[in-house]
Amino acid sequence: MQDRRRSDVSLPGQEQNPRTRARRRTKRSRTGCLTCKFRKVKCDEAKPECNRCRVFGIGCDGYEKQVSSSSSPRLPIFKDGASYYNSLLALSPSEVLHFKCEAERRHFHTFQSETTYDICGIFESAFWQRLVLQGCYQERFVLDAVIAISAYNTSLKLRKGGWQDEGCLATAAGQAQFALRKYQNSLQVMRTSLRETPSPRKALMACLLVCSFEGLFGNTVTALTHARSGQTLVENFLAEHPHPAPEEEGITSPEPHIIEDKLLQAASYFETQIIGLFDGRCPGDHATLKMEGKETIARMPKTFKNLEEACAYWDLVSRRSMHFVCEYRPDSHRGLNPYFDYESGELVSLTKVISDTNAKTVDDPLGKEFLDRYQCDRKKYSDDIARWSAAFSDLYSRLKRTTNKRQIMGAHTLCVKSKSMEMGVGSAMEDGMCSHDKYFSHFREIVILSKEIIRIKKTLSQSEFAVELGIIPSLHMAAKWCRGRTIRREAIALLYEYGSREGHWDSKRMAEIDSRVMELEEENIDTEYIPEFARVRVLSITSDEEGGDWATVEYVRGSPRTGELPGRKRIRSPVDQQAISGRGSEESETSLAPYGEALMFPYDSADNGKGAGYSEAQVQRL
Repeated sequence: MQDRRRSDVSLPGQEQNPRTRARRRTKRSRTGCLTCKFRKVKCDEAKPECNRCRVFGIGCDGYEKQVSSSSSPRLPIFKDGASYYNSLLALSPSEVLHFKCEAERRHFHTFQSETTYDICGIFESAFWQRLVLQGCYQERFVLDAVIAISAYNTSLKLRKGGWQDEGCLATAAGQAQFALRKYQNSLQVMRTSLRETPSPRKALMACLLVCSFEGLFGNTVTALTHARSGQTLVENFLAEHPHPAPEEEGITSPEPHIIEDKLLQAASYFETQIIGLFDGRCPGDHATLKMEGKETIARMPKTFKNLEEACAYWDLVSRRSMHFVCEYRPDSHRGLNPYFDYESGELVSLTKVISDTNAKTVDDPLGKEFLDRYQCDRKKYSDDIARWSAAFSDLYSRLKRTTNKRQIMGAHTLCVKSKSMEMGVGSAMEDGMCSHDKYFSHFREIVILSKEIIRIKKTLSQSEFAVELGIIPSLHMAAKWCRGRTIRREAIALLYEYGSREGHWDSKRMAEIDSRVMELEEENIDTEYIPEFARVRVLSITSDEEGGDWATVEYVRGSPRTGELPGRKRIRSPVDQQAISGRGSEESETSLAPYGEALMFPYDSADNGKGAGYSEAQVQRL
């Protein structure tokens, strides 16, 4: 002890050497999750998903299976099956991907770090955050589509942030032109690949990518047309491959070695986009489709383990419920789609833009047997929603206390969706002008939760487009059917504030339409609640033939009980004509082979196969 103290004392005139301490070495972990290893960050190795990925809202790709040195090399094992595509993400992009220029490399990395989270919207998506990235290593058309989506999303952000800066706008226009060129390349390679080596997996991924770019670009008609084709692909695949486990039908793939679970779940996007708006299916089809996954619903867990499980079961519950509504109200949404002729089953050019969901009522005499069946079905599907809500209750309470903003936002969104679906099922055959008055508490909760969702989302992303549907349809229901001035105005204000598009739903456009209806109903009315005799049923909103900012609205005021009074009024047009025409894109070729051998693509016949029909003038007009 004395020797140690003596050695620490320096003699006069002797320079004291600083104590050098060796850096403490720590054993570097080589068993972290694949996502953390790819991002080169420390992993806490929690199972089945590491806490770092969960906290930062990043999909955890699981852990590589340990093998002995004597065994042959194996591909990493992922959660949703041993697909060849699942092995590709473990490779470094610089080792596998071949970029033609630095711009391609930059936009690919932007897609990885930003765009995937932008277009996912509120919920995480294994399709965008993993499967699409894996597909880039196998199919060139996937890589080109990814680069196109990233470049055009970047262009939209630049236009939004620098709308007064000429340099920024010029850069945005250049990004848009680059995006369209890459999209044209993707379509050319896509056609060749699907023709030479057709497969249902490749066709589904191609259709999802095309729908996403067209939706991002603003081609609503083209996006919906491809969504209808994608739904046909899904239905053909499920018809050819009955599910071997009925208790998992609707949430897992019947043949995961052909189409894995996550891709089939992502393909439910097609159904949510077209159902009731763009499908043209008869009530008999909806009666069959509403029975999807009945064994799965019967064995629904009493408590969901995580948000992913809650989402999977909600997607099935909502699809079944929407088919129930469409079966008993086959005309309820006909007028909402201005592009489809339900008699011929073809796209047409119509001037009528929007029509109220109650434009037609069921006039045929309904027999007792039909009414009894309806009451029984309504109770069954209402009970399904109630059972799902009960299973979600404990998880929702836990998620509201977490620090993960994306999880909080997702939990709130599921709650909003369940409230709006509960109203839709409960009033499926109620034609009265006051049929939604009993749901005032639902409207209030939708508005309160949507306000919090928008606040959180704006802290995470400034993107104006998301592929999946979120809160816009629910806010539209509140703005349209709630006749309380305060809640209604808050819903419309939130639609304006949100300023986003979810699939083909545009929050600003819906806010404009709902504002026009509100103004009609509040004419000469000073009370907080709109009385029944003043309520309006909109029949159509017809834009001027020569274009412009004006339209004519036709409506009926009142109800059969209070007396109905038809009316017409000139208003500022709430609908952008470019949205109807697809921003001037060329006409799509419509052809559908068994597995997308000739999918529908925007194509200019005068282009001689050199690309899609997007001109430089279109880009400049943007």
